Amino acid sequence: MPETRDLLFEIGCEELPSSFVDGALSALPGLIHKSLAELRLAHGPVRALGTPRRLTLIVEGLVTEQPDLSETVMGPPVKVAFKDGVPTKAAEAFAKKIGTTVAALERVETAKGEYLRGVREQKGQPARALLAEALASVTTSIPFRKSMRWGDGDLSFGRPIRWLLALFGDEVLPVSVGEIEAGRSTRRATLSGFVHTK
Repeated sequence: MPETRDLLFEIGCEELPSSFVDGALSALPGLIHKSLAELRLAHGPVRALGTPRRLTLIVEGLVTEQPDLSETVMGPPVKVAFKDGVPTKAAEAFAKKIGTTVAALERVETAKGEYLRGVREQKGQPARALLAEALASVTTSIPFRKSMRWGDGDLSFGRPIRWLLALFGDEVLPVSVGEIEAGRSTRRATLSGFVHTK
């Protein structure tokens, strides 16, 4: 059984309209499912929770490491991959793309003619090395009917982001969105502003 941990990710922001919260909560599970599938990170149930000042994702039983990858990949036709027996840029680019050499590629006959085929092998990486970028991408992919820009103007979100919380088990993930960096603290709203809690 692979080792797993729970993932907790929270985006704290200025007050979102209720329709923005509803839209984000509908979109978040699909966004994280897609991202984790692309990273080959198996997981259990996903929940999205929210209020006008926070959007939260909980992913249960997320594996701590990618499985190793070994897959067969079809490449270009042989007639494009070689000219006068010499590998072309097409053959070299295909070999490089799958992390092998032209000499390691094999020729296979298909219904469309002779093609190159190779095996892509990739050692699994620790999930923590992949999740920071994935969570930043999920954050900026949340669809809002209308987004705002603030600070230096590069970041767009439903309302300005004020904090991020990103915990993988008890480990803080180094997620950055714009100038905001994740920590292990959340905030609770009061009439006079926000109070940090741990």
